Amino acid sequence: MPNGETNGVPQEGTTEQQAAPSADALAGLPEEFKWLAKEVTTARNEAARYRTERNDLRKSLEGAVTVEDFEAAKSEWDGKVKTLVRQQIIKDHKLPDDLAELLKGDDEASLAEHAAKLAKYVPKEPEASAVEPAVEPEAPTPPPLPPVGGRDPGASADDVEPADLVKLAKSQNFH
Repeated sequence: MPNGETNGVPQEGTTEQQAAPSADALAGLPEEFKWLAKEVTTARNEAARYRTERNDLRKSLEGAVTVEDFEAAKSEWDGKVKTLVRQQIIKDHKLPDDLAELLKGDDEASLAEHAAKLAKYVPKEPEASAVEPAVEPEAPTPPPLPPVGGRDPGASADDVEPADLVKLAKSQNFH
């Protein structure tokens, strides 16, 4: 407005205290318009509060993701998903690299359909022999254990007393 007048409307960045008209401005109104002055004051205060909230939100949104950034990230994500779907279809149909390069399609259904057509040209791997050997070889039997020892080599270790072994050793000359 010319001459710096604001016409009683608070400017951007003003607070509620600045937006409210002074009591002197309302003092000259006739009694039948006092209710209107209160309504105007309430509306101005509310507008000032909304502007303050808007400015706070603008400050909080600084550095937020823009629509262009979101679209770029979304297209990158979609590209990665398409690549993974394509690789899974190639793996499911066991296509070699040469035929995988020829795979065409925009969505999963068309890729799978084209992969099935290409899979016809993949040489089949030889299947395992259907004939089983008649007799499986048995595991070799372990060699017999050496004799346990004591007076009688065939005796078990439970029958041998340590004191008897000491007497036997003393009676024989090992020198």
